[in-house]
Amino acid sequence: SAAARDAPSTPETLASGTALGRLGKQAGILGGGAEVVARMEAGEPVARGIFERVAFAAAVTAQNVAFLFSPQLIVVGGGLGLVGEPFLGSIRKRLVRHGPPGLAVSVVPAALGADAGLIGAAAWAEATR
Repeated sequence: SAAARDAPSTPETLASGTALGRLGKQAGILGGGAEVVARMEAGEPVARGIFERVAFAAAVTAQNVAFLFSPQLIVVGGGLGLVGEPFLGSIRKRLVRHGPPGLAVSVVPAALGADAGLIGAAAWAEATR
């Protein structure tokens, strides 16, 4: 973990498909984040616990973003955005219960799917050339 390396924890290390795959591997689930999600959807308790840990970290990240920037919309990219309601719903619930009072934030998957971050970075690089 980042803490064990005395490195900062980030959303990528705690709340991403990469995190899901890493934690799954530590628990003996091979096949990356997709396998953890498949097993979670099949009702496997270990996979559900891993998924909930990552979803909680993502929800707290979104909560912090909401308090800092008061967005009307949070777009979730990467593979976890494609998981749909199990993941996005945990973020929505956290924002309703613990987000900024009176702020309505929509949480949606990225229209460009798992490649949204890469496509956005390439577009930004081209636009700022």
